[in-house]
This record gives sequence, C-alpha cells and structure tokens, in this order.
Amino acid sequence: MSGKDESIFSKDALMGTKPGKQIIKQGLFKSQGFKQFNHYKEQAEKQFPDFAKRFTTDLLSEIKNDSSPALTHRNLQKKLAHQRLL
Repeated sequence: MSGKDESIFSKDALMGTKPGKQIIKQGLFKSQGFKQFNHYKEQAEKQFPDFAKRFTTDLLSEIKNDSSPALTHRNLQKKLAHQRLL
C-alpha cells in the first residue's frame, strides 16, 4: 500500500484521526502498539507489488475468457446505475 501511496502512512495523515494520533504517541515511546503498526506497514509494503501483479493478471485472464463480453458490460452498467440511485 504505502509502496504506491506514501501519504496514507504520513504524519499528516495519521494526525487527522484519533487512532492515528495514538499511533504517533506510541511511536514516540516505542510501545508494543507502534511496533505492531510498523510490522503491518512493512508487511503491506512488501506484499503490495505481488498483490497488484496478481490482481491485474487475474483481471486480464477474466477479460480474455469472458464468453459474452457484451452481456457482461450491460450487467455492469445496470449494476453501476442501480448503485447511483441508492
């Protein structure tokens, strides 16, 4: 995640929420909560490129194997139109 968008883990972004402020405080004291936050942040940074590649590969495969692309497109249009009405 942060490999693509550093702003989600920036100090400014964290200061915008109560949990974010708590994470910053925990970081100052090197608490267990901050260590856990940092662990998952690093894990997300490592795994995001693989996720993005897997997602795009699978999406392309689905597009290529769609036996009725016109019907799929119409169904998607209907679903999006319905969601806008809600």
